[in-house]
Amino acid sequence: MNLEAAIKDIQDTLVVMAHIEKRQAEITREHAEHLAELIGARHRTDLKLAEIADKLDGLIGYVDHESETLRKQRALDAQELLEYQRRTERNLAEITDKLNRMSGPPLAPS
Repeated sequence: MNLEAAIKDIQDTLVVMAHIEKRQAEITREHAEHLAELIGARHRTDLKLAEIADKLDGLIGYVDHESETLRKQRALDAQELLEYQRRTERNLAEITDKLNRMSGPPLAPS
């Protein structure tokens, strides 16, 4: 009987080992599928990040160009303002001279 019990034990052990091997193969397959999904997700994320980086670079370039344009426009505006101030001061001086000539000599204090 000992021999039959040992054979039965070995058979039971082989059944358990086969079950464990089958389960391990299923787990390995599931892990492989999950890994493939993760790799796909990573690839999509990398593509999106590259797209975002391109858009951000374009936006930075646009803002830099606009900033430069605004700086140039401000410089032109400042020059125009100074020129306007000079013309106004010249016109005011001419008007003052004409008014002084029209009014005659200054009155002497009494």
